Amino acid sequence: MEPFPYFRDYTVATRAMVFWLPPSGETGALLDEILSEVRPTTPYAGWFSNDVAGEWGGVDRASQHAVEVVPADYYMNATVHAGVQARISDRVRPVPRTSLRNRVYLTLTVGEGDNIQYCQRRMRQIWDDPARGRVPTNWTVSPLLADVGPALLAYYQRTATGNDLLIAGPSGAGYTYPGSWPQGDLDAYTALTGRFLRRTGMDLVYAYNHRNAAGDGWVAFDERIAASYRKNTPLRGVIQSWETGDLRAAPPGCR
Repeated sequence: MEPFPYFRDYTVATRAMVFWLPPSGETGALLDEILSEVRPTTPYAGWFSNDVAGEWGGVDRASQHAVEVVPADYYMNATVHAGVQARISDRVRPVPRTSLRNRVYLTLTVGEGDNIQYCQRRMRQIWDDPARGRVPTNWTVSPLLADVGPALLAYYQRTATGNDLLIAGPSGAGYTYPGSWPQGDLDAYTALTGRFLRRTGMDLVYAYNHRNAAGDGWVAFDERIAASYRKNTPLRGVIQSWETGDLRAAPPGCR
């Protein structure tokens, strides 16, 4: 394994605790112990080992301890980007007035936006494609960029066409599985999400939830989760999906 220094300056500047623990086995137990000692909505900034399995296990463990994940291990010059001031718009995009007809509607949503290093690098490459703006597209970004990279978010807001809509990446103010959160702490996450959505003018979120007991599928939001988003955020809708291509309809009572 090669050490990488990309996020090191921000870690030092914030005097954050540093640890690298695969989220399974004995190291997973130690990870649980550390996460259980922090306050709800304390961010885990970095990433996990073991590729996708590490992602699912790590994010789920963090969620069980009321901790959201900020994928940031390759986020470069974070102290500079967090310190540069930029005017972020809190203007909500007006909803076009249209009458729905009995036909199939296609929605294109670009994922990965919960990952602030993606917002910094790969997203910019895709964004610069001259074909961007020809068709309506949702672009997931992290509303946390309002703090850790305001100039990045301001650039996307400023250069978006009428066909580009910025929406919050999974599952709001940080990558998490709301269904795994302790019941008494979920409102803290959705309240945090609500504050950042209002700062950034976003009113849609692309959301994940925890995997089922068999580990071969995902669980849709229940009314408890929907009610927490409804109470604490300005969202007008939730796109709940995952890599298999499945799309779940909103549960009863969710806007």
